[in-house]
Formats: sequence, structure tokens, C-alpha cells
Amino acid sequence: MIAVAVFARSRLDNRAIESNEPLAATIVCATELKPVCDQLQASTPGLTVKIEDAGVTRTTLAAPSFRGLEAGIDAWVVPKQYPGMVVVDRQQTGLDPALDEESAVIARSPLVVAIWIEKEQVLASKQCPDLSYVWKCLGDVGGDRWDAIGGESSWGTVKVGLAPPAVGNVDAPMIPRFRTS
Repeated sequence: MIAVAVFARSRLDNRAIESNEPLAATIVCATELKPVCDQLQASTPGLTVKIEDAGVTRTTLAAPSFRGLEAGIDAWVVPKQYPGMVVVDRQQTGLDPALDEESAVIARSPLVVAIWIEKEQVLASKQCPDLSYVWKCLGDVGGDRWDAIGGESSWGTVKVGLAPPAVGNVDAPMIPRFRTS
């Protein structure tokens, strides 16, 4: 899933959108979503796209010095888990939230899990009894040694990876809005 975090900036209010004026906005896109963001920029007059590693943007948004209205970012196009990470980062350091509630899903990316049956059985027996939450589970155990979670030592570590998205292959953001106060 992809998340888009959007600033509630006055220059992006409904009047500007309804007037059909070019959108003067800047979005920051995760590196792995560059093809999609490039396509969005090509089809949206006035849109500036900055490509940046999601972890770099996460650090910026979680920093005590972050000020939403001064940041020059109107949206953050990123895999869904990152806005939640920013929320937790800010909570853990006692900072006010920078993001509002997420919107309903408006698009999805087709992700699948390919795993050997033996490894799936290990996950289902201990770490992931409900495989409908397999992505969360894989995020929790990714990088752990298989023998530490009930598998065989010869399997090495749990490896989780995503292929780069193809242009037009992503169709699903959530939209947590940035707070303006």
C-alpha cells in the first residue's frame, strides 16, 4: 500500500482546486516510487517532485525542528508504514503530532508474498498465526535469523524485499494530513 501525507496548506484549499488553476505544490516521493511520481509530475502542471529516501523524509518529519507550514512539502508519497512511523517517533520524543488521521484507501499496489512452504509453516506456527497480516509479520521478523523464530539455521536470515514498481503499477494511497498547528 502507498500512503500520501498531505499538508493542509491554505494555498491548496478547495478554492484553488475548484478554479482549475495550475497546482503550485511540492511533493516528496520515496525513491522506490519515482516512476509513479514522475508520471504524476508530467500530468500535473505546476507540480514539483522531489525524490528522496523515505527514511530521510521520516527523519525530517520526526525532528523537533519540523514546522509543517514552513517545510515546503505539500505531500509525501511513500509506502503506508512510514506515516505511522513518524507518528510513533514524535510520540516517543514528546512532540505534538505532525500528521492527522489517515483517509480511506484511495489506491493499492499489487504486492504478493512468495515463500517456501516450510518457511510459511514456521511463520504460521509461531510468529504469524493469522497470515492475513503477513506483511506486518514479515516486517516484524525481517532480518531475524530463521533459527531464532523456529526455523533451521541453514536458512540464514528472514529476507523481505520489494521489486521496484513499474510505471502505472501503483494505484493506492492513504492520505494522512499534516497538522497545521
